[in-house]
Amino acid sequence: MRLGKNKAIVAIARKLLVVVWHVLTNHEADRYAEPEKVALKFVVWSRKIGAQNRAGLKTREFVRRELMRLKMGEDLETIGWKSTKLIRLPSLEEGKAFLQAGTAGI
Repeated sequence: MRLGKNKAIVAIARKLLVVVWHVLTNHEADRYAEPEKVALKFVVWSRKIGAQNRAGLKTREFVRRELMRLKMGEDLETIGWKSTKLIRLPSLEEGKAFLQAGTAGI
């Protein structure tokens, strides 16, 4: 039995809303999220917001801090950028310092 077009749209919208709700309330990434793709999104976001809004962090430091906030990408050392460049991420120990510095001002 087929659902009507509008019912299908509402069902998909509800599923998306549930995922977004869990991400926002638990401060964790979606369990199906791929760490490298999330890291690439953080690179783009980092470049859009500029150095002043990253609390003085370099892009790679900002990406590590945000991945640690989401509790993901611990084993991620590099991410591919624009098919030829690699961005080396700081170690987890360095990331902990960025995370503490980022939460100190809150």
